[in-house]
Amino acid sequence: MVELVARYLETYQYESALALARTLYAEDEKSEERLHVLANVLIRRHEWKAAREALKGFWSPQNRYLRALCCLHLNLLSEGEEALLTTSPGSKPSVDAVPLEACGFNLLGRICQRANKHAAAVQHFTTSLTLDPLLWASTKALCELGSATVPVADDEGAPADPPSDYSSADRPAPPRPYVATPLSQQGGSPIGLDESLASASLSTVGVAGQLDFGSSSVSLASPNLTPIGGEPHPSSHGSEASDARGGSVVAGQDLASPSPGGAGAGGGRQLLFHSTVSKEGEKPAKLLKGEASLAAGSPLSFSSSGRAPAKWSAAASGGVPPVPRTAAALKQRAVSVLRNVGAAYHYLCQHKCREALGILQELPVRHYNTGWIQHLVGRAYFEMADYRNAKQALQHMQRLDPHRMHGLELLSTALWHLKEEVELCYLAQRVSEFDKYSPEVWCVVGNCFSLQKEHETALKFFQRAIQVDPEFTYAYTLCGHEFVANEDLEKAICMFRNAIQCDSRHYNAWFGIGSIYTKQEKFALAEYHFRRALQINPQSSVLYCHLSLALYENKKFDEALGMLKLAAHLEPRNPQVWFQRATILMSMDKNDEALQELLDVQAHSPKEAQVYFWMGKVCKKLGRIDEALRYFTFALDLDPKDNTQVCGNDSQLAAIAHRLLSRSPPPPPPLHVLD
Repeated sequence: MVELVARYLETYQYESALALARTLYAEDEKSEERLHVLANVLIRRHEWKAAREALKGFWSPQNRYLRALCCLHLNLLSEGEEALLTTSPGSKPSVDAVPLEACGFNLLGRICQRANKHAAAVQHFTTSLTLDPLLWASTKALCELGSATVPVADDEGAPADPPSDYSSADRPAPPRPYVATPLSQQGGSPIGLDESLASASLSTVGVAGQLDFGSSSVSLASPNLTPIGGEPHPSSHGSEASDARGGSVVAGQDLASPSPGGAGAGGGRQLLFHSTVSKEGEKPAKLLKGEASLAAGSPLSFSSSGRAPAKWSAAASGGVPPVPRTAAALKQRAVSVLRNVGAAYHYLCQHKCREALGILQELPVRHYNTGWIQHLVGRAYFEMADYRNAKQALQHMQRLDPHRMHGLELLSTALWHLKEEVELCYLAQRVSEFDKYSPEVWCVVGNCFSLQKEHETALKFFQRAIQVDPEFTYAYTLCGHEFVANEDLEKAICMFRNAIQCDSRHYNAWFGIGSIYTKQEKFALAEYHFRRALQINPQSSVLYCHLSLALYENKKFDEALGMLKLAAHLEPRNPQVWFQRATILMSMDKNDEALQELLDVQAHSPKEAQVYFWMGKVCKKLGRIDEALRYFTFALDLDPKDNTQVCGNDSQLAAIAHRLLSRSPPPPPPLHVLD
């Protein structure tokens, strides 16, 4: 009869399974086995409270596991932990009592993670993976908790040696273009893929994460620096450059609100990882070289390239590898792929997005062209603020898996940044008709209304996403930015704090609170929150720039310069770093060094009036009046509206401004009337 209940469950005949399980249990209410069958049916029907009540007083390993699972879903964390660690009422808690080996330790880790006992959660997830290295849920949880090491399996799926720290290069590698075919398969069009997408090159991406240091209370005004031949960031066009999610630099305006991150991840809505410039028509970046030390039995330790082993790459076999025909070969291949995907996900959670892409793009084509992997590829590009490549990857995910909801919140945010309103509206309409019980769907709809500046309506949909899934961190982040757009800063802080409560490693929420405190001129609090964000993500030059601003306002000039040096190391091509260094050096009366920094900025962005204005101020302080007049003249030529700011009380500069502004176009030539 128990086998019949199991058969009903396998065929989703829950009513029949429940009736039969209740009948069997009524025959012997003291039977642990029959209670386990009944509780299993109730849990399949999501009747968590009924299952928990039925399991009280029963202490077999299977029943303790089910009771702990019910407690996790009911948020009764202490009771769930007790159910796993004790074998009888009043017994002393011990990890030796955890039932069902790897699965039991995974459940205990989830309970500790929910209770914010992160050190204990890491320990339990590690134990779980030591017992079963193929338990993906534990691998994923360890990566998201920020663990430096993750146990891996050898080629037979057995536990490997204890993990050791991995190393990565000091300097970030060049950005990789999005490829629709994994690197090991390039040279032929992938199966079922558009030729246009297969040949996609690196799209135009402007200076991502540009900052607005031009609030009236802060002296670090910074222009919108567009490199020569480059394109501005998608979120910084015209009057929308200082939009809450743009994060762009516009002189004379208040500090733009933070750029949120993802599910965890969310600026506007960008994840503030890397923000490297790429140019239209530029050749794809040279691919990283080297091999990853993911050999059989090795811990999760990679070389600086982040490249996956070539054992299963098609390049090594001269084409698409054959499908394994034996169970042993299939297991070995599955272990290898899962190990490499786990390594890529680990890098992604450590914010080493280029290394993650290096591994993902080496996967066999049949695995690379799946919705799951394309989601990870799109997330990596998204977190590097490369929204065009992120859009390509996530749209490819949709083509491969049309009904996949995970990842749609990132796709909608990428479309938000690219201002592609028609595509975003179509996506919102399509997914809302398919699944109204997914938080990602309501985030897509909220992004659609946010792009149309209907912030109140967008807030309703983001709050609906929270109602559907109270643990969906990204929805809290988006709510926070909508409140910032409405200038409701207190509610925005509350939403960011809720995001941190859901995921303490959600550094975008720490960054969001710090940016709000910067707007409120509470620079000590801003410094604290920016430092917390940098502890989680030390790979973001944008975070270093914001922290340097807070340090500058707190009169910590040397430390502010040190932060900018680190930002320049991460992103040497970002002129915002040079400009901010120049303004700090000016405040320290190091005018010669400041002028050199400004000359570098001017060479990078020769059409920015604010750069010439600051160069004129520095030359004036150095007593180089002629040079100062020349730079002020250039500034007025580029932006005549700033004549009051440039001239001030200087009569000589006022005369130059008057002469420039009074210029009238030459009269037209006389018309000759033909007889």
